[in-house]
Amino acid sequence: MNAFYKFTLLLALICMLSACNLPMTDQEPRAWIDAPLNGSTLQLAPYPVVYHGGAGDGVTVIEFSINGEILSNESNAGQDSILVTRRYTWSPQAPGTYTLKVRTQSGSGGWSDFAVSVVTIGSVTETPTNTPNPIITETPISTVTPTFTATPTTTLAPPTACVPMVTFVQNANCRSGPGTVYEVYTSFLEGQTTPIEGRNEDGTWGWLKIINSSDHCWSSASTFSISCDSGALPVIAAPPPPTETPEIINDYLPFFNNPTETPFIIYDSP
Repeated sequence: MNAFYKFTLLLALICMLSACNLPMTDQEPRAWIDAPLNGSTLQLAPYPVVYHGGAGDGVTVIEFSINGEILSNESNAGQDSILVTRRYTWSPQAPGTYTLKVRTQSGSGGWSDFAVSVVTIGSVTETPTNTPNPIITETPISTVTPTFTATPTTTLAPPTACVPMVTFVQNANCRSGPGTVYEVYTSFLEGQTTPIEGRNEDGTWGWLKIINSSDHCWSSASTFSISCDSGALPVIAAPPPPTETPEIINDYLPFFNNPTETPFIIYDSP
């Protein structure tokens, strides 16, 4: 009886090894999945995945992936094992179909074919048959769509920059510098206008541009009114004062800025 039991036990062991396809003497690496089996349907809960790798010259790496994402890539180098068993607790996130794959690398560097197990998480829910409800046809109520009239937008033109101009309130001399010590360069009649492009530091004299000329001269601010804020005008440095006292004008002189041909008299004043 003892011999019979020993023979039976040996036969069962051979069958188990044959069922697992263990590479007892073959150098080629192999891999297989014990759980879950291919085609299984599992609940949406953590599940212990069991898989194996084997190679006649030893297993160096065993790789486990789900839907192409590698979840475990354990190295077995230096352990000189021809058979490796691994367990991985898998927690699926949602119902669906999942493809589990395992492959093994042998000591010589070759990879096995993938062992594949396709499982379904969650039961398949049958689509209920809907009973159509009776269709009630309602008479539409005519709705008048209001017409909106767009309010035109008024576009304001940008303000025109003020060009500073002076208008003389009396006949005045225009000098080569801001002061009566400077010689008279030209003169203006009451009512004449000309651009002003600068001032002295205290704003008591204006630096005027002579029309139809690139020249400038200085007139006292008391002799003209200005169309723009004179405070915005740049301060112009005064030329050095003359070393000699200018000759007093006691007689009339014709000035080229005189719009009339009638000579007029300008005394030694601003």
